[in-house]
Amino acid sequence: AATEAELPKPSRGIQLLINFVAQNAAMLLGAYPDPRSGEAMLDLEGARELIDMLDGLREASRGNLASEDEKLLLDVLGSLKLSYMEMTKAAAKAMQEKAKARP
Repeated sequence: AATEAELPKPSRGIQLLINFVAQNAAMLLGAYPDPRSGEAMLDLEGARELIDMLDGLREASRGNLASEDEKLLLDVLGSLKLSYMEMTKAAAKAMQEKAKARP
């Protein structure tokens, strides 16, 4: 077992990075309005890229993050992936309904 001195310390920089990427992904999933336009936006491809970026960070940092940082990253990824799946399903349903409405 690692001693307390060997355990990674929480990193404000890592937490800021995780939150920055997560907030941008959430914005692309329509969670809150774009600060410039004031309108909610949906960019599934852009959101997927940001989620993949956080997944890459998780893989690259495995075993090197403090438990608090690891928990934040895993919680954020879980939430974003769930939102992504929900928005993908909603977008597909909207497209199907739009196609049915066409003569």
